Amino acid sequence: RDGKNITAVGDGYAPDKNVPAKLQVRFSDKAPYGKYWVLDTDYDHYTLIYSCTDLAGLSHIEFAWILSRARTLDDQYKTKLFDLVTSYGIKTSNFQKEVQEGCS
Repeated sequence: RDGKNITAVGDGYAPDKNVPAKLQVRFSDKAPYGKYWVLDTDYDHYTLIYSCTDLAGLSHIEFAWILSRARTLDDQYKTKLFDLVTSYGIKTSNFQKEVQEGCS
């Protein structure tokens, strides 16, 4: 937001080569690997990512991301992806829009 680039570097792998969309990813060599599942992508405009982590059997935490190659995503893709997310039982009311203004 202040015009500085921020980079995140991580590593990941697909534990089951027959299901390459279900990855284990981490963004620090000191962090454990976490689920990073690609639910949908068109390879040109967007990717839909989902993660769910068990918290000691007491609860769980879910994350979903809609990643876009452009700063804004066309409404046709947003509608499709929100419908898909909803079909998986993920609550879109908790989604937060990332403002892309002022990015270089």
